[in-house]
Amino acid sequence: IERGYRRPFSAVALRLKFAFYPLLALGACGWLAWDWTHDRSLNSAEDAIFDRVVRWRPIEPRPSGRVAVVEIDDCSIEYFRARGEGGWPWSRQRHADLLDQLDRAGVRAVAYDVLFADASTSDPLGDESLEAMALGGAGRFLFGSTRLHPDYDAGSSIRASRVPGAFPLKRPAMVDPTVALLVPYGVSMSTYSAIMNVTRNVDGVLRDIPLRVESGDWALPSLPLRLATTVTSRAAEDYPAAVRPNWRRDTRLPQLSAADVLTGGRAACREATNGPPALKRAVVLVGYTASGLNDTKPTPVDPVMPGVEALGEATEALVAGSWIRTPPAWLKYVLATFLVLMT
Repeated sequence: IERGYRRPFSAVALRLKFAFYPLLALGACGWLAWDWTHDRSLNSAEDAIFDRVVRWRPIEPRPSGRVAVVEIDDCSIEYFRARGEGGWPWSRQRHADLLDQLDRAGVRAVAYDVLFADASTSDPLGDESLEAMALGGAGRFLFGSTRLHPDYDAGSSIRASRVPGAFPLKRPAMVDPTVALLVPYGVSMSTYSAIMNVTRNVDGVLRDIPLRVESGDWALPSLPLRLATTVTSRAAEDYPAAVRPNWRRDTRLPQLSAADVLTGGRAACREATNGPPALKRAVVLVGYTASGLNDTKPTPVDPVMPGVEALGEATEALVAGSWIRTPPAWLKYVLATFLVLMT
């Protein structure tokens, strides 16, 4: 058997001699050309290497401290249930109280990663309080909206140019299609809303967070993008279409339970010896992390990262300017071709 497979290979080697190497290089370049026009598996290989490097790096960059996450976690829900003040779902008044406490703590802006699609039938006064907070915040308090499937666009009455925070991709913006969007119930809440949707990479891992949804000649901002433009001087057009945060495993963003905020900073869910994160001038994202409520996302550092924390990492990347800049896809293929030929 050994002689059988060695003889044809030996015959080929004797005939080709050192021409084998340039032929191998041409074959590799041909594969790169085919891959560019088909699966682009070189990108997938780079993503896998990125995940490994992020998990293995000996030193993680610490967050800037300018972005914090307030969690509606199991402890926060149980805290009020144990006191006979109601379990889940929370009243709209409690959400309004949470915004009020954050405002009193001196936060710079708040984004609510929660969809208040319909007015509450059991808490109309709470609805009015939440709407009043949105009106009084004048853009400092942002609320989540949801981009529905494009199949529903034809039945929508909302034009892309009329979506809150929408900006033109080119001027003049001629194409203005209808967009299926689920927005908060209040007028002010709808005015100060942005899209919460995220899209995973082709392998199902969330590495790059989209900052806008394009519809015709218009771009609809995401929650992190509109939050960043609220607290910085940069325009939405200055940011890329998607951002890759500098994902962290051990040095997560500052986190605080909602119960600790609602009680005025008292240690309701945290250890009494641990002081609360500083919220003055901070950019805060509020969202669910409680069991059964949390929409987890697989990221390079955590297969079950809470969705609000993923949006927080995107906001941190924009506010601190710490996102990872990746080269364009064509440059990777040109570099790979050059390396193959040089080798």
